[in-house]
Amino acid sequence: DLGDEYGWKQIHGDVFRPSAHPIFFSTLVSTGTQLSIASIILILMAVTEKMWTERGSILTTGMFVYAATSPINGYIGGALYSQLGGRRWIRQMLLGASLFPGIVCSNSFLINF
Repeated sequence: DLGDEYGWKQIHGDVFRPSAHPIFFSTLVSTGTQLSIASIILILMAVTEKMWTERGSILTTGMFVYAATSPINGYIGGALYSQLGGRRWIRQMLLGASLFPGIVCSNSFLINF
């Protein structure tokens, strides 16, 4: 039966292959998790509260929620990086803390330049 030689057996090695750059992979996963959770919390707060009455209240709340969910970024990134066999956890921590703010500040600088 040739059905067993195709499909899953061909992609099995690619699916379970470890990342070539575990520090960037863990940083992107943890930053994405933080942004997803912060977005969900902000949307729920905007729906349940009257944050649209004052100017800038959603932006201020968004910044606070992003800062409050930063331990999620650190925990997810550190746990995933250690599972991938990483040894330079301080570099991962610094990259995870500065990836999204660095991208936002760089884009703001380039737009206003």
